[in-house]
Amino acid sequence: MNSNTILDDIQWQTLIQQTAATFSDVTIKRGFQYYKQGRIAESEIDHTADGIVNATVDGSETYRVELYVHALDDSHCSCPVQSGCKHMVAVLLDYANRQGRSIHALVNAHSTLYTATSYSRDGLSQTEDKPLPAGAMKWKEKADRLPEMPVSEWHDLFEICTASLGSNTQNSFYAKNALASLHHIKPPLTANLDTLFDFHALLFVLGKLVKPPGNVWNSSGSYIGYHTQIAADHVVAKLEELFKEAIKYESADPSWGQLLAETIEYVRRNMLLEQKNRKFYTKCTLGCG
Repeated sequence: MNSNTILDDIQWQTLIQQTAATFSDVTIKRGFQYYKQGRIAESEIDHTADGIVNATVDGSETYRVELYVHALDDSHCSCPVQSGCKHMVAVLLDYANRQGRSIHALVNAHSTLYTATSYSRDGLSQTEDKPLPAGAMKWKEKADRLPEMPVSEWHDLFEICTASLGSNTQNSFYAKNALASLHHIKPPLTANLDTLFDFHALLFVLGKLVKPPGNVWNSSGSYIGYHTQIAADHVVAKLEELFKEAIKYESADPSWGQLLAETIEYVRRNMLLEQKNRKFYTKCTLGCG
């Protein structure tokens, strides 16, 4: 396969998101059946163009599909539906398989990326609400008790809520989807707790981006990829802003002081553990005493 047509990790994550946005879950499942039944008669990647696949699919008739991998909405099919159809999904799955990617990530795009909502530039403010899947309701119910829980239990809950995302692709797309997962379960909170929730959501994602497997730091250092570094820097910048905001709050609620103290201790503990050539957690509290 021409190296120019091979998807990198960021393009792959984008494709999963596009799949969920372009095709209904039912259509994806029907396309999966077509793929398994071997209904794709021909499929050819156009090496003269970026991410275009021309294929024929055997349905009630033989249909021609022109799939734009990087812009699925622009794809079209000669079937009566013409766009967003099962024939396109079958071709897409065949393409993913030829790329050596997991077709099940696409088949399960809706359940994996149910958090695909519109976010403002800072990556936190939700601008569109979508229904939670049934499996997430129990997490949201537990999240309603966040003000009564120590911050360590907040992170335990965050771990559960983001488990389906995996952690093999440590980049801005992972960070965005993880933050979206957490914000789907965020209950109505007072202004100070709302800020603290956002702060811990970012702390959690930062840990996923920069901590080695098993969260075991070592003095010898380990390589952080370019895209991981970019994502981590963005998260740290937002953390700096939120920390300065959080410590300005005053509250008569005794639990607030306890949560803030636990937060500072959490950051300091990670500051002591992180490698000398990395100062991600140190930057979170710069200028804040």
